[in-house]
Amino acid sequence: MDNTGRIKKGLNRSIKKIIFGNKINKNDKRELLLLSTIDKAHIVMLEQEGFLSFEYASKVISKIVYLENLEFRPLIGSKTPRGLYMKYENWLIEQLGIRVAGSIHLGRSRNDINATIAMIQMRENVAEVVTLLLKFVELLNTLSMEYKDVVMPAYTHHQPAVPITYGYYLQGVCIAMKKNINQFLSILDSLKTSPLGSCSVGGTSVAINTKMTSKLLGFDSGPLNAMEAVASRDYVLNFMSIISITSVLISRIATDLLLWNTREFNFFKLDDQITGSSSIMPNKKNPFILENIQGKTGVISSSLFGAVTAMHNTPFTNNIGVGTESNMFLDKSKNEFLDSLELLTVFMQYSKPNVKQMKKKSSESFILATEYANTLVLNHNIPFREAHFTIGKAISNSSENIALTKSKELEKYKLEISLEEVVSKTKYGGGPSCYNVENNFNTLKKYISKTTNALMRYKSKWETAYNQLTHASNKLVKPLASKV
Repeated sequence: MDNTGRIKKGLNRSIKKIIFGNKINKNDKRELLLLSTIDKAHIVMLEQEGFLSFEYASKVISKIVYLENLEFRPLIGSKTPRGLYMKYENWLIEQLGIRVAGSIHLGRSRNDINATIAMIQMRENVAEVVTLLLKFVELLNTLSMEYKDVVMPAYTHHQPAVPITYGYYLQGVCIAMKKNINQFLSILDSLKTSPLGSCSVGGTSVAINTKMTSKLLGFDSGPLNAMEAVASRDYVLNFMSIISITSVLISRIATDLLLWNTREFNFFKLDDQITGSSSIMPNKKNPFILENIQGKTGVISSSLFGAVTAMHNTPFTNNIGVGTESNMFLDKSKNEFLDSLELLTVFMQYSKPNVKQMKKKSSESFILATEYANTLVLNHNIPFREAHFTIGKAISNSSENIALTKSKELEKYKLEISLEEVVSKTKYGGGPSCYNVENNFNTLKKYISKTTNALMRYKSKWETAYNQLTHASNKLVKPLASKV
């Protein structure tokens, strides 16, 4: 259907190939299903509002259901002269004639259809990402209790600083990830207004019922402003931004694990399932998947900049740069993120802390120095700055073969205390004491349950809408089902 009345000749073949591609493939089936779903909602509304006869609505929906049942095989492999939607619409017209199938486009445009598809896809993307993040947090939270007593050094500037536990480290990751999950969920709150009915950019004079179509598609309401509805894709940038921020956290964890798995640290015992060998060096056992994670997270960040660049300097209306080109980065970003998250999840499952080595590294360093300074303040009434200087001087003068507490500067203060005792005492300011880890474990467990339930409510709402749409469209299919 290249002849649209206004334009009689079709697009140049090279332009078609670059912009619309050559043929529909199996990867397009998901978008085709969204197109057919939106069509059914719109047709049900047109029929109930009196803009489309029962007979025409029945014929079109029956043919759409027929196409869905065939998983769109009649379209797979066919050429797309003006894009996926036009090919889909032309197929219906070829099957039913323009008088019947050409009647269903009243009160809408490809612009609001594409915007509606983008929103539905986005809420599915958010649900998919949050589901896997919750599983990851649940795993780490469980491991935090298992390793709450495994003492290790905390590092600042890659230098041993104070004693913590491996469980405490894992729980810190959980709490950071919780913030990211909340940001993802905030996107769902911004996806409650359906763009369908906005048409090209300025709405329509046809008295369509956008409240009905929005409900059938799982939204709360129809468009408030048609221009904004087709122009805005901020939720795409929000999603990619939060994915990028979360991937930075994942990359930082991978960097820690890479360092701690060097021979110099030897903090973990790695299962063969998460390591690789060298093609030339028989001594190597490489945690290479951590480098894969770092690489993937770099791709994610660059994808965000690509999307932002595609959108910037575009007018605030329906625009190809906003609706099409920027979205090219979306799937790549999401898939790289999910892969990196899965790689890290598997790594955490198959890596076990080398408890003795962590304890040994803790004992060999001066990570109790801050606790010694606190003790001089609390037990000997020495100002903190003076205590800080005294401890620092003792470290400078100490020999590796003599315990710091036995140095001439500190021996008189009887500062002997174990690593475990210091960790146990450090319960203030969010310290690594078991008391805090256990409380945080329970808090995180409740959060995971609460957030999982909230996500299930969203999914239930979308499923209910889909069932209502199926029921409404089946009322139209049934009378003519035998003729299809």
